[in-house]
Order: sequence, then structure tokens, then C-alpha cells
Amino acid sequence: MCFLDAFNLILFDLDGLLVDTEHLHFRAYTQMCEQHGFSISWSFKQYCTLAHIGNNAIKEEIQKKAEFAKKIPWSVLYEEKQKIIKDLLVTENIPLMPGVEKILTLTSNKKRCVVTNSTKLIVANIVNKNSILRTIPYWITREDYENPKPAQDAYKAAVLRYGKKEDKIIILEDTIKGLMAAKGFGIRVLICPKDHAQALDEDIIHFSSLNELCSIKDFN
Repeated sequence: MCFLDAFNLILFDLDGLLVDTEHLHFRAYTQMCEQHGFSISWSFKQYCTLAHIGNNAIKEEIQKKAEFAKKIPWSVLYEEKQKIIKDLLVTENIPLMPGVEKILTLTSNKKRCVVTNSTKLIVANIVNKNSILRTIPYWITREDYENPKPAQDAYKAAVLRYGKKEDKIIILEDTIKGLMAAKGFGIRVLICPKDHAQALDEDIIHFSSLNELCSIKDFN
């Protein structure tokens, strides 16, 4: 008996949960700022804390410290960042997070869906470099809903499209904004190191890694 046997539908985040792309996003923001003559002084850990809170935290931090970001619309700057990340996803290695192969093997008989803020193009580049991700049959990408996480649109789309009334649903996320987006759709599980700076609601289950989750036998 495995913890995951109790569920019919498993919803996965992508970046930071299944694939290690956070460093690439950090580099993309760094390079975008450098193109405008500004050097980001955050550490990678500080970046992750901002990125995992919500969509506006990075924007607000850059606008607070960089003069160029007060003059140029954020939509323009974000598009510059997105172009850089797309290029990095083509040229750089994109490793799986620890435990991904194990959890996908354990759940091969389950309905599984990735629910991501990433676009179809970005997803295609990631999947091309990690063929095991092709074993996940369903994907909800940025084109499939209106408002990104932490809005609930993405998970609502996934449940409406792939869920059934009788399904017991589990949602695996690595960020606060992801957990906010998933509220009310099933059992929410946070996968991140125990010292990660995240605030948890009482109904959220926490594991330090996918490997730890896979080792748990019973769901209570």
C-alpha cells in the first residue's frame, strides 16, 4: 500500500516539482535586468522565496530597486524575460527533480495531469529533454485558462476537463502560489525542503521531496 493509492486523479505542478528549471528562470530575470544595466543582488534562495509567493513579488522587487523598471512597462520587461527563458530551455540541460521517475512509475495506473503556468512551447522543450514526462497523458498549460496561479483557473480547468465527481484528487505543488491556486480542489501537498520559507495552511501536507512522499505507505 502506497500513500498515493488512495487517489484517483493526481495533479502535478511542473517547474520546481517535476523539473529543475528554477535556476534558469533566475538566470533569465538576471539577464533581462543586465540588458538594462542593472545587476540583481539577490541570492538564488532569495529569488525562490520571491518567486514562490506570487506573480507580483519579483516584479515589485525589481521595480523598487531598478530605475529602468519604473519607466518601462512590466509587460515589456516580462516578455524580454520570457524570450530569454525560452532560449535557455532550448540550449541548457533540464534535469528532473529527485524522485520524479519513481513517482511516475508508482502512479502509472492513475489519471495524471500536469497543471502549469508555462506555455505549450516551453512545455514541449522540457518534455523533449525528459522523455519520461511523455508518460503523463494530460496537460493544462497557460493557453488553457485565463488567469495564472495563484488564481484558481488552471486547477479548475484541470478538474473540469479530467476529473469525475467521485474522484479523490491529490495536488502536488512546490510553491505558495501553487497551493493557493489548488485550494478546494483536493488534498494539497507541498513538496519542498523543510527549511523552505513558506507559510502553510493547516490542511496542507508537507514532504521534503517526492522520494519521501513515495516512501509513505498509508494515507490518514
